[in-house]
Amino acid sequence: IMRHVADNAGAIRRLVSEMTDEEIEHALVFLRKNRSGWRPFRTFMSAWSIKHPRAALTWAMSNLPKGGDRSFVMGAALAKWVASDPQAALDWALALTDEQGRDNALSIVFRTWARLDPRLAAGKLADVQNFDARSKAIGEMAYYWAGRNRDAATAWAANLQDIDRVSAIASIAEQVYDTDKGQGEPWLRGLPDNCLDNAVMAA
Repeated sequence: IMRHVADNAGAIRRLVSEMTDEEIEHALVFLRKNRSGWRPFRTFMSAWSIKHPRAALTWAMSNLPKGGDRSFVMGAALAKWVASDPQAALDWALALTDEQGRDNALSIVFRTWARLDPRLAAGKLADVQNFDARSKAIGEMAYYWAGRNRDAATAWAANLQDIDRVSAIASIAEQVYDTDKGQGEPWLRGLPDNCLDNAVMAA
């Protein structure tokens, strides 16, 4: 069966939907052992990520080397998991070590969450201080939040500290000029004094 479906993405997805996690694991071992190529392997992992993201991530972290396929699984599975249970996905990412890719996992979680519910994501990010891509995550939240409610996003950004505030306000400025250039000057004039940084004006 595996040889028959290995090059058929639709067949792989249908097969995975009917398999148990244990059966999927055996299929993945078969694909790797027989060097079936990256495409069928990743199609299997993608389908499993949709069906059971925690199981797909757990298997990938235990059986795949860093980079390559593991990075693919982390991106695909976490994005699906955030869509269905963002808090569980965040908790899983927070439990990782630096060696396991904690920073990358948190970046994926917050990048995905920013598109789905930037207000809630921003509230959760306030409790997560120690990861390298935090400033970038703040910028992404500000951008997508401003697309839904510019005033609320700006009020949130104005209360951030230092580089976080600069990143958020600059991202809102980018959103303004991307979607509503005519409002750029009025929006800038309405900013609180602590937001009128050179970096913001340049944006």
